[in-house]
Amino acid sequence: MKKSIFKTIAAIMLFSFALSAVLLNSCKKNVGDVYDYAPVVLNPDFELLTVDYAFDNEALNSESGVSFKVAYKNIEITQTAYSSVLNFYVDGNIQQSALLKDLAGNTKYETVFDWQAIAGQHDFKFEINLSSNGSKIVEEANTTNNSQTTSLNIAVKNLVAASEVVVEPSVVNQAIAADPEGDVANVLDSEGIAVATSVDAVKTTYSDNTTAIVAAVEKNDGTIDETKVILSVTSNSGVHQGQKQEANTTLVIETLVTQEEISFYNAKEKLTYKDGTLSYTSLKNAKVGCTEPSNLQAFFANQVAINAFTDAVLSAIKQLGVANGLAAAPEILISVLEAFNLTQGNIDNPPTYTVEITNSSTICSDDCITGLVVKTYSYPGFVLHFSDDRGTIPSITKEPNCSKSNNGTYTFEDCGGNKVSYIFNSTRPVIATKTPCVANVHN
Repeated sequence: MKKSIFKTIAAIMLFSFALSAVLLNSCKKNVGDVYDYAPVVLNPDFELLTVDYAFDNEALNSESGVSFKVAYKNIEITQTAYSSVLNFYVDGNIQQSALLKDLAGNTKYETVFDWQAIAGQHDFKFEINLSSNGSKIVEEANTTNNSQTTSLNIAVKNLVAASEVVVEPSVVNQAIAADPEGDVANVLDSEGIAVATSVDAVKTTYSDNTTAIVAAVEKNDGTIDETKVILSVTSNSGVHQGQKQEANTTLVIETLVTQEEISFYNAKEKLTYKDGTLSYTSLKNAKVGCTEPSNLQAFFANQVAINAFTDAVLSAIKQLGVANGLAAAPEILISVLEAFNLTQGNIDNPPTYTVEITNSSTICSDDCITGLVVKTYSYPGFVLHFSDDRGTIPSITKEPNCSKSNNGTYTFEDCGGNKVSYIFNSTRPVIATKTPCVANVHN
């Protein structure tokens, strides 16, 4: 009996030693082959939480500076930190691309985007971890919560007169000379009229630094032409660089009350309002080469701006009568041109650009640091989208790259000789995961 017990125990011990040897050899090969071990790798889940906005004046209008505050987080359950991108679009066009670094799990972050308002209806979109073509910056299973949209209807800010002064006829003639493209001097000559010397010309300065000179005109016999005045508008007085520079526009205004009609014209073009509708006529061939649309031409191409003008004139006629309503039309036109940023037709402004940061979900290298997997991604790339008032500059694309950085200074020149530079300085994303290195599971 005792011998049988001893034999059984010995057999069990031998089987145990054999099993241990098999397991040990298997572990040395690959622990996953024995235990079916598979580290759980949790991709991030970026979510846009809220979008709030504020503006810097009393009422939201075309003079407002608007700030959008975007809140977001990575709602994954791990504490792995990720890098990504947050894009801001206005009317489908990218405005800004913010590079996000070290987004820890379940931590709320906020980014602010600033935008100078332009009158009209505008759609805004904010998108995290997605390029404009829909590709992911970082691999992510759920992208249904990556976007937020909102819309705003920006009202026209009517001009507010700050002061009025009487000016000499010589000041009016200087204003006419300051707009050589309009060539109002030639128009006056051909029509047999001139700046009146017997009626005071008035210069009005508005609260936004716009000025307008209105001067009567007289015929060859010295009598005043009651149907016409000269209007000379200076926008952004004293500013000679940037996207909103000093610009002069001079027009003859003809008002025909009985026909309920008012026209704005110079040697180049004519804009006419009659019975609630607008018409536009080019009076001479446009220049070729490095040119851009005039203020009135750009205005007539913008249906929202046209509606804003005609609605305001119709309202003025209804409230004040035909004569006074048409008399208000010039100031309404100035307000609309300012509100829709249509004042720079004879100024060659420098080009502008927007930047879209791009990256690739390709992992360039896997490293094992202190027992955990660390993933290194490519150097970020970018796309530069240009806007220029006198031509088109093609977009510039620098692709993400595993071996070479895209950092540097990139300079571009428009057809008028204006240059703009973009400095790109970014580091490649490095993700420290919670995934153990397989080689360190067993020695």
